[in-house]
Amino acid sequence: MSVFLERIDLRSYRSCKKTIIDLNQNLSTLIGANGSGKSNILNGLLLLKKITRISRYRAETDAFRSGCKLGAQFNVDGKLIKYQALIQYVTNDRNMDEVVSASEKWNFKEITGQNKWFSIPLSSTDDLYRFGKRIIRHTSKGNLAYVRFDPVTVFNLPKGAKGVTIVSALEKIHHFISGINYYSASRFTDPSKCPASFELESDRLSHRSMRPWDEHVQLMYDLYSAHKNNKDEYEEFISLVGSEGIGLVEAIEYDEIEAPSSSYQVITGGRLIKKEVKRTLVIPSITIHGNRLSFNQLSEGTFKTLGILFYIITDKSRLLLLEEPEVCIHHGLLASIVEIIKAFSHQKQIIISTHSDFVLDALDPINVFIVRNDTKQGTVVKHVSSAMSAREYKALKEYLNTTGNLGEYWRHGELEG
Repeated sequence: MSVFLERIDLRSYRSCKKTIIDLNQNLSTLIGANGSGKSNILNGLLLLKKITRISRYRAETDAFRSGCKLGAQFNVDGKLIKYQALIQYVTNDRNMDEVVSASEKWNFKEITGQNKWFSIPLSSTDDLYRFGKRIIRHTSKGNLAYVRFDPVTVFNLPKGAKGVTIVSALEKIHHFISGINYYSASRFTDPSKCPASFELESDRLSHRSMRPWDEHVQLMYDLYSAHKNNKDEYEEFISLVGSEGIGLVEAIEYDEIEAPSSSYQVITGGRLIKKEVKRTLVIPSITIHGNRLSFNQLSEGTFKTLGILFYIITDKSRLLLLEEPEVCIHHGLLASIVEIIKAFSHQKQIIISTHSDFVLDALDPINVFIVRNDTKQGTVVKHVSSAMSAREYKALKEYLNTTGNLGEYWRHGELEG
């Protein structure tokens, strides 16, 4: 991977008073008891993405703000780039944060050779040169004209090759951050609320089919869309969940019923214009043990497993956050899911949170970080090797080689360093 997140540093964010994690390039697993702060860490990581789309309206109207400090270290083509931000945010009734302001700075010492910080907002780092061509100003004659936006000059970056390298690195980081995706433990809960069908208008999901935050319908539509347009990825998904893989389903089918309809628009002069709209009713079904079922007849575990595996395969992000993938999933199936997560962590950076010893059973100690909540320090995270003494870590390796697995070790409290 040309870009990955090496370190995250959260300060004064929820339970994270001073939480620092040196992450793995592939898979990092946060394990700890309920209330230790694992979800707060994942939500803190999401702030990086939310900084790229700051709400100016909320900044002007919302007085109920919280503040925190976020630090990050990115590895871009082997070069370490440091980032710091002072953030103001608001939290809505769904416990989701919205960033309203951020004061940001960057350090490019491994590129420039100088320990200097540059003030550059993340929201301006998306394809900097292309963005600059849209900048306009008034000429001396009162006309509008395009001007060249040179990020090297505007942000006072070093001239020449070093400045060009920095701009390229910032664009890669922006692409990495804007693609961060988070799958919470509550996602895909209660499939009985899922409709048995959805409607397309001109091959797009109809607004009538999509209620706000309706992730059940979105999954059905995304599966159908992949079936139509991304054959290779869809076939990979089917081979994983079908009889050739974990054997979760036998088939997924999509019945289509076309229902063309007309609408009319009155234009100036009282003339009517007839508009033909192509509407398609899509009825997806899943065959399990010979029974053809609607999505709303699936168990929560089956629905969630389909969703997690589909998005792991098709998700184009370079950083994927998974909260408690074990929720509602049978232990035997969970081992297969963790193996799939491990395999895809070589294509994208994945961070998962868990308190399941069954998840640990499928992991190597190098992928595990212990999370605990300290009365004075708040959420504290340590890699397994740091949470134990050298003698204890050696004993753990001997135990894994000769006696049992990591989950049993956790269950007996031996990892509570």
